[in-house]
Amino acid sequence: MYSYTSKEKKMMQYLLRGTLALGLAATLTWPVLSSAEVPEPLKIGADFPDFTLPDTTGKQHTLSQYKDKIVVFTFSTPECPCSRSVDGELAELAAAYADKDVVFYKVAVGQDAKAVGEYWEKNKVEAKVALDSERKASDAYWVDLIPHIVVIDKEGKVVRVAVGEDKVGAAL
Repeated sequence: MYSYTSKEKKMMQYLLRGTLALGLAATLTWPVLSSAEVPEPLKIGADFPDFTLPDTTGKQHTLSQYKDKIVVFTFSTPECPCSRSVDGELAELAAAYADKDVVFYKVAVGQDAKAVGEYWEKNKVEAKVALDSERKASDAYWVDLIPHIVVIDKEGKVVRVAVGEDKVGAAL
């Protein structure tokens, strides 16, 4: 039978205490958190809430400035392999719809302007870029998995939500 060293015993005590402390903290804060306003997931046919996000140069963009256009948002990060895997399809779609009323936006979740700008420049991603450095938009729009693609019609209604490597072309 294995005998634990005193160092291992101490480590297990710390882990047990930490686990108990986290459990207690969660129990005490749950009533506060559960009463907070929680955003609803985006539903097909629902109005897409307006937003204001900066691009990599600091210029502010809003959804309302693209009224009467179809807007495709891809919430992603440069580090995510799944996010990078949809870049090819989105580049093809952007090229195919270049002369139509379709705007493609990559929304960089939790990233700073420098890192995002370097990645998009290096990989020649054909889309407008918006920064969601503080995750305000991604939290408001219920984005918890990336890539998260949302297609908005010309009336500002959600017509498609694709999570992961789901294809989005059919919604256009």
